[in-house]
Amino acid sequence: KKSLLMISTFFISFLLAIIMAFSFHYMDQTFHSPRDVEKMLNLPVLGSIPRKRFGRKLLTKGANRSNAYNNAYQNLAIHTHLLIQHKKIKSLLILSLSPAKGATTLIANMGIHLSNLGQKVLLVDANLRTPALHKKFMIPEDLGLSDVLKSKTEIDSAIWEAGPNLSVLGAGNSKLNPYILLNSPE
Repeated sequence: KKSLLMISTFFISFLLAIIMAFSFHYMDQTFHSPRDVEKMLNLPVLGSIPRKRFGRKLLTKGANRSNAYNNAYQNLAIHTHLLIQHKKIKSLLILSLSPAKGATTLIANMGIHLSNLGQKVLLVDANLRTPALHKKFMIPEDLGLSDVLKSKTEIDSAIWEAGPNLSVLGAGNSKLNPYILLNSPE
């Protein structure tokens, strides 16, 4: 009778483990692939950037063209460029919901690739708390959007040319609350 009890306990625990695995899989609400995003949100996916295990770097013209990241940024830029032309889009907002997720790297690389496609691009770093776009393009951080919003300078003098068809407006340097600056009439 002990052996029958052990065998039945083994099969019941095995069955419970399978049921728990399926229920955890069913309760998982994360996206695992671009196809999941399209299916759940009913929105097209323009592209995706593979995860990097090492530091984020700005892809420049001298970068290896066979680089998977470079190709991913280029494909995303092409799809975005086609969408911009087809829908007559004038501006595009890219943001990150949490810090250090690669939004600045994405924006910088998208800007480079879109400008290479002939699209006029102005990158605006509106992250007034922790600006980072100036570091990617090695421009001074002391003059930027916050100075324009405080009427300390004209917008034309705060914009830096980063290449053909590519301009950058950094965040600037301000101790004021970003909410107050971004809600100002300027």
